Amino acid sequence: MSYDIENLVKSSINEYNNNQKKFFDKLKEQYNETEIKEIKYDFKRQLDANFRVFMDDELKKKQAVDKLHLENYSKKKHQDIANYFLINKGDIEKFYINYFFNEIYQSSDVKILEENILKFMKENYFDDEKKFNYLKSVLSKIISLFSPYILKGGNNQNFALLEIGINNSNQGDGAEHIFVAKAMIAGFNASKVDVGSSDYDAIIEDESGNLLKVQVKSFSDNAFSRKGRDRGGEGIDASNRSNIGKLVTSENCDILVAVNKKNSELFIFSKKEIDDLPISSINRKDYMKNWENWSKINE
Repeated sequence: MSYDIENLVKSSINEYNNNQKKFFDKLKEQYNETEIKEIKYDFKRQLDANFRVFMDDELKKKQAVDKLHLENYSKKKHQDIANYFLINKGDIEKFYINYFFNEIYQSSDVKILEENILKFMKENYFDDEKKFNYLKSVLSKIISLFSPYILKGGNNQNFALLEIGINNSNQGDGAEHIFVAKAMIAGFNASKVDVGSSDYDAIIEDESGNLLKVQVKSFSDNAFSRKGRDRGGEGIDASNRSNIGKLVTSENCDILVAVNKKNSELFIFSKKEIDDLPISSINRKDYMKNWENWSKINE
């Protein structure tokens, strides 16, 4: 097999960013199945390398911001700009969000935000000023603790710019640690399972002393899934049964926890609720009764 991955990226970045599946399907006409797998990982690895170069170059980052400004901040232009810098369209989107939130954080007066939030709560959630005054100092402290996350756009993700496969694995592990840490803070005995082949990610002890198996799913936006991601990577056949993402059911765990990587919030589901959940696109807003609901552990 002979191909120059740098030139392949340069010549086909637009096709890739427009539709990854169609792009690799097209390449199948030129290369066999084994070669396509190598090209796929080499291609994505090259995009990761290009993005690291981009993030280390202040001039390139300024150029990217200027280009979006000239396009009146149109999201439709993300792909054209990503193509120009030979990087993944999703990466340029994440760059812009982090860049602009950091601008807000650096230039904003946090105190003004906190005062406005407190004023809004007083006007919309309290009909008794004495009750408001009773809670005012506590509310002020809570708002002060969380307002920087609003201005920063939540938790930083992939600040270290790891390759996509490594990053996905680390973020999954991180979500499991978030659950265990918050469970311990909530007063439970809990521990992460270190055996990678296990059907569950952590264990937690309920009020009766029973050890419950916990499956943790991480997400970043507004929805999560009961089905795990298919395993992939060099030397791994994602179509093999053992590498296909497993569906979380009441048969393989006692508790399902969805961890939002953006703000570390948890959605906790008891054994009797798991099988009634949709398989994918579980919208967080539809399950606010499960938000940080630690009583689910003892149901």
